[in-house]
Amino acid sequence: MKAGLEIHQQLKAGKLFCRCPSVLREDAPHFTVSRKLRPVASETGARDLVSEAEAAKGKTFAYEAYRDTTCLVEIDEEPPLAMDRDALEIACAIAKSLNCAIVPELHTMRKAIIDGSCPGGFQRTGLLATDGWLDVGKKRVGIQTISIEEDSGRIISAEGGRSVFRVDRLGIPLVEIATAPDIATPEEARQVAERIGAILRLTGRVVRGIGSIRQDLNVSTEEGGRIEIKGVQWLDLIPLFVANEVARQGALISLGRKHGGAKTGRRLADVTAVFESTQSKVLGGKRVLATSFPGLAGLMRETLHEGKHFGKEVAEYVRVKTRAKGFFHTDELPAYGVTDREVAALRKALGAGEKDLVCIVADEPSALEVVEWRISALAEGVPKETRKANPDGSTSFLRPIAGSARFYPETDVPPVRTAQFVTKAKTAETPEERMAALKKLGLSDNLAKGLLLSEDYPLFTMAVSAGVQPTLAAATVLETLTSLRRKGTDVDRIADLAFGALFAQISKGFVLRDSVPQAIESLAKGESFSAEVVSDAAVEDAVNKLIDEKWDFIAKTGRERALPGLMGELMRTLRGKVDGARLKAALERNLLKHGEDGSA
Repeated sequence: MKAGLEIHQQLKAGKLFCRCPSVLREDAPHFTVSRKLRPVASETGARDLVSEAEAAKGKTFAYEAYRDTTCLVEIDEEPPLAMDRDALEIACAIAKSLNCAIVPELHTMRKAIIDGSCPGGFQRTGLLATDGWLDVGKKRVGIQTISIEEDSGRIISAEGGRSVFRVDRLGIPLVEIATAPDIATPEEARQVAERIGAILRLTGRVVRGIGSIRQDLNVSTEEGGRIEIKGVQWLDLIPLFVANEVARQGALISLGRKHGGAKTGRRLADVTAVFESTQSKVLGGKRVLATSFPGLAGLMRETLHEGKHFGKEVAEYVRVKTRAKGFFHTDELPAYGVTDREVAALRKALGAGEKDLVCIVADEPSALEVVEWRISALAEGVPKETRKANPDGSTSFLRPIAGSARFYPETDVPPVRTAQFVTKAKTAETPEERMAALKKLGLSDNLAKGLLLSEDYPLFTMAVSAGVQPTLAAATVLETLTSLRRKGTDVDRIADLAFGALFAQISKGFVLRDSVPQAIESLAKGESFSAEVVSDAAVEDAVNKLIDEKWDFIAKTGRERALPGLMGELMRTLRGKVDGARLKAALERNLLKHGEDGSA
């Protein structure tokens, strides 16, 4: 096997071709625009098969938009502006971190996409860098290309022939990183994805969270074909996706050797009469069509990989290419309300024996044409196609694999000379460099590993720079902020300036460790926080007053055994105002001053 990765990562910048903010919204949109999309030829005059296939579905698309955070550029009613400078700088930093050669002049292209996710029928993209590499363990993996492009709209709903998209995501800048097909094992694919993800996070300038990074897998085998698996969101499932695809290709090749070139006995037969009184909800009261495949009984039950058989895969083609939701076949009948008697009558109507496969469908003859095509295509091996990643590690047919015919020039965006952005861009630390720096500060392995890829790492460096002890700074970032987020506290709304002021107070001893959560919570609510500083004299007074009140108990119990209880009472009174170590020292010192009879 060989495999490569395509990683799409959102950047922390404004939208790529307008000056709108990169924000996603859940409130009601202000207006909706409806469109139908049609394919166009590329600059060479070639037609893109993917676009043609999408156009054949005849769908209508609706686009939800906002007046204050989206604009006419997103809905393709106004020309694009110049490419966002921050996005270009971040993309160049990523390219440098992956040892790539950055092109001297970046040209924007249009990539035809008429599945509805782009209102103009295309996505803007530009080749930024080539010929890079990264080391994963002892292996060097090539980086073929890095592109900068705009994200597509996000799907809100799809029903019948109408899909609804929201354009708030459309235009958010992305980098697309394509590796060479150097990956040789399923586990290696996960390791490469993890390494690239770590480098992206270490820039500190990429978006985090669900949907902000999307991974596509390209997998091929020696006798199979290249399959693109789209939308892998789960890092730990990458080895399973690769292993399942290798198994699927192997199984398809074996089926091709065994059954390739099979033809139907009859093109199509109307068998409605067989199911005139059927209890099947799918077939009852509908025109039922059938076709037979001589000698292919059991084909649909053939296993492609664990949890996936050939019949299920054929049904995926039927659902994508036709209006039918699926089909029935004799490898699974009787079932779904179809009886043994009806199966026997069906075979008799087609002149099919027990060794023959019979497939039936309600009201959609094109579905059986797809079934026949897919069975006949077994002779060709593994079709090159794009497949959708499913949460269980399996894939399903999405569309034919795209080619270069979908690209044509973007004449509304001038070329960009990259030299100024390359000079300004800073190469990210490697994971090893950051880990060594954290360990040098005296952090434990757990704290250092937690901080390594934390999105709050900049707050940690801010705290240490302000003089906060590194262990306390790490605990604040990894534990306190996490705990407050789980409670629903919006700590992300706190400005860096406010955090800086808080860290300065902590370093000077004005805010104690126990008070940090309370201080951050106050800042998140927009309230000021000032710590109450307790003087040494006040501490001494509080300690001596408690000893006097509790002396009978102390004398009876003994000073050493009474210490924890006394400490607990003092902490309840002075928590957050006095450091615990300072309070314990004062208590121990004053207990020693008191005699066994209660006198000083």
